[in-house]
Amino acid sequence: MTQLRFLHSILLLILTTSVLTACSGSKEGGLITDAIALTNCPQNSCAQGLADAAETKILLQTPISNVLPVGSSYAEVAGDCYASLFPQNYFEVAVTLNGASIGNVFPAGFVPRCKQGKFYFPINLQNVGVGSYNLTAQLVVVDSQGIATRPPFKTISSTLVKR
Repeated sequence: MTQLRFLHSILLLILTTSVLTACSGSKEGGLITDAIALTNCPQNSCAQGLADAAETKILLQTPISNVLPVGSSYAEVAGDCYASLFPQNYFEVAVTLNGASIGNVFPAGFVPRCKQGKFYFPINLQNVGVGSYNLTAQLVVVDSQGIATRPPFKTISSTLVKR
């Protein structure tokens, strides 16, 4: 019986070590890190350790026309993104109605970012009337010296309809 408990303890230790090793943060993209796997790098970029604004990407996954359910005050805009090897990034987001900006539409302290290949914006339309709002978002990448770059053609547009 003691030998069986000993073997059970050894097996449990091996399994636990295997799981912890698989989930460790590493340059090769462990399960609990937002590091990009080097095998998924675009040509001439992260494989050489270079951040390249030309290789950034954003792709809208939510519908181009996002119709809010009647009585709802929040829209969701989400998609895929890639910020190359820039240490920081964020999105500049403008929501307008007939060309006029409606101001800050994010919850307090929220900064939209590309993280782990995804982005998500909860858009608060609670204090605005019904209408068809235009949303434009520009990906901004920031290098290690703090210089922000707005890569050309790295914007998305969507229509948010509040009834």
